Amino acid sequence: MAEKKQTKKMVKVDKKITNTTIVENLISKAITEKLPVETMEKFLAMRREVIAEQSKKAFDFAMSKFQGECPVIEKTKKVMDKTGGVRYSYASLDSIVGQVKNFLSSNQLSYSIKVENTEKTLIVKCIITHIDGHSEESSFEVPIGTEAYMSDVQKYGARLTFAKRYAFCNALGIMTGDGDNDANEEDKKPAPAKPPVKSPAVKPKTDKEIIVRLVKKLKPEIKDDEYPIFVKDRIKEDLLPDNFKSIISKLEVLVEEAEEIKKADALSK
Repeated sequence: MAEKKQTKKMVKVDKKITNTTIVENLISKAITEKLPVETMEKFLAMRREVIAEQSKKAFDFAMSKFQGECPVIEKTKKVMDKTGGVRYSYASLDSIVGQVKNFLSSNQLSYSIKVENTEKTLIVKCIITHIDGHSEESSFEVPIGTEAYMSDVQKYGARLTFAKRYAFCNALGIMTGDGDNDANEEDKKPAPAKPPVKSPAVKPKTDKEIIVRLVKKLKPEIKDDEYPIFVKDRIKEDLLPDNFKSIISKLEVLVEEAEEIKKADALSK
């Protein structure tokens, strides 16, 4: 009768427990009093839940503190034009990591990168982990690309760097400074004829016009009847009104990738 009474008393834990010490004491008492296996399993599951909840809270607190301390990332890499002026600036992955690593360390956060390959896409996952064990991840997927002027290794490397940077920034909520605008302003000063070029009279208004503009950035020599084929080949969608929004979103990623490749090429010269 005594053992049955003790078992009933121990199992009656309906309130949510958020302190690991209490759970450890319950487990210790259950072992001492040789309670049934089912009771032990319940306490062990409770222990896992409490630890997971505490780890999540610690992670959220560390991320909040990190984002409050982390400065807006400076775009330290500069690409020069033919006249020696700054054409544009950007933040490379190495530069971003260098600017935030001390803040990550002080908040007991670490990161790791995992890469998954499919036949036509590259998926990069950035996992942010707190010292207490909780982790969260952000993934970024890009197509491998079919640029004729690049080897397979070059295409893979360009996409990998691009995807790593975006996955890393997204996982940590990192913002980069608007350094490009400053560079553009510098370019405008010596050339008064540039404002009309920078602000064309004809601006894309419809989704179809936006698609045309984006495609021409990727393939300037494209012919009018080649747009559906290009979109189908690169985006894997039919050029139909219902797909316009999705096509625009994917084309914008491809255009940005192309800019990244140009930046990398310019720096290597």
